[in-house]
Amino acid sequence: MIYIWNFLASKALHGSIKTTQIVVFDPIGAIVISLYIIICWLKQLREQVRNLSGYAAEPEFLQKITWLTLNHSLLIQKIDTVRAFHFGISFLVEVEIILPETMTLKDAHDIGDSLKMKLEKVPEVEIAFVHLDYSVDDLEY
Repeated sequence: MIYIWNFLASKALHGSIKTTQIVVFDPIGAIVISLYIIICWLKQLREQVRNLSGYAAEPEFLQKITWLTLNHSLLIQKIDTVRAFHFGISFLVEVEIILPETMTLKDAHDIGDSLKMKLEKVPEVEIAFVHLDYSVDDLEY
């Protein structure tokens, strides 16, 4: 773009283009640059509105959270649910794990609390919620 302006300026200085003809290019250039800025802002706006409205995370991120959860403790029998939603520029993560029914409350709480802290250390995670259960619920809310 700069090369075009330099070319036109050199032609105007040498007299092959009249100065009255060159003055049209400045407003046209301003309009082109303004349209470019508006388009970039609209793309950014669309992405931010999507993220602020709780758009679900990408599958790769969900896989990362699932892997961290699954390898957190040998006492985790199953993972029932893994969800992640955009929460501003970060993610809100929800994980539901299945622990043995006979486990003490203290041990279950320790596993859940340490998993929550581990998930919140992931740079993309703003806050994590870990739900503990002893059986898989087949009910959908």
